[in-house]
This record gives sequence, C-alpha cells and structure tokens, in this order.
Amino acid sequence: MSLSALKEAIVCEAAAQAEAIAKQAASAVQQEQQRTTKELRELEESIVQRARVEGERQARMIHQKAELAGRALILRAKQKEIASTKDAFVSYLAQLPDAQSKALYQELLNKLPGTSGEIIAGEKSKAIVEKLTTKHHAISKETLPDEGGFIFRSKHVEINSTFSYLAEKMFWNHRADIAKELFS
Repeated sequence: MSLSALKEAIVCEAAAQAEAIAKQAASAVQQEQQRTTKELRELEESIVQRARVEGERQARMIHQKAELAGRALILRAKQKEIASTKDAFVSYLAQLPDAQSKALYQELLNKLPGTSGEIIAGEKSKAIVEKLTTKHHAISKETLPDEGGFIFRSKHVEINSTFSYLAEKMFWNHRADIAKELFS
C-alpha cells in the first residue's frame, strides 16, 4: 500500500471515528437535554403543586381571620346592645311614675333585715327612702350617684340595692336566655 493510500485510509478511519464520537456526543447531549427537561418539568410541577397547597392554606387562614374579625365585630355590637339595654333599664327604673317608684322602693326596703343599719341613697332617691324607711334604718348623709336605689349597711351586712347593681344581677341571672336570644 502506498503512503498516500495509507494516509487516505487513516484519514478516513479517523473521520469515521470522529463522526461516531460526534454522533455519540450528540446523542449524549440529546439524552442529557431530555433528562434535564424532564427533571425541570417535574420540579416545575412540584413547585406549582406546593404553591397551590400554600395558596389554599393562606386562603383558609385569610378566610378564618376574616370570619373571626366579623364574629368579633358582631360580639362587640351585641355587648354594646346589652350594655345599652342595661342602661336603658336603669333609666326606666329611675324615671318610674311616683306610685310605681314608691312601690319599688317599698319592695326593696321590705327585703332589708330587721337589724339596725344605715341606708345610703342618691340625692334624688333620698327623699322617698326617708319617707318609707323604718325606725331602725338611719339615712346616711353620704350619697350615691343618682342612678336610683340605695345601699344598706349594718355591722355585719351590706346589701346593694342600687338600680345598676340590680340590673346587672338580673342580666346575670337571665344570661342564658339573653345569650340564646342574641347568639342563636
């Protein structure tokens, strides 16, 4: 074989090997691209799924917070309604016509113990209490805010018969009915 033919054969063989290596490298690059693309799609799907789950969780939290805030507003409004109803009831008692007012005070005074003690009344209610009180109950010079009612004090007992206390006690005693009405 001549030198040029040998050269030619070597060059052809080298070209064939280079082409095979290039094809093999191109195939490896194509496989790597496919694998990378597949991994990226899986990663993208995983990220999207985690974002969806997190978005749903955040949406539930926002919904719960909004619901709690709404309930808190409703509760505050109902508490204000209860407080204003108590105030209106105390006002109503304080503004009863004379005959009814006298009957109410007499009823409250009748519940006091027979022991001697002191009655502390408001300036407006002091006159009616003085008229209705018994001998063993002295009227104090001390006065209460003019909400109506009085406080009885003896050595061992104190009885709060102020209208605001009686209203509070009445609301407390009927709290289940009030709650049922307001919250159902």
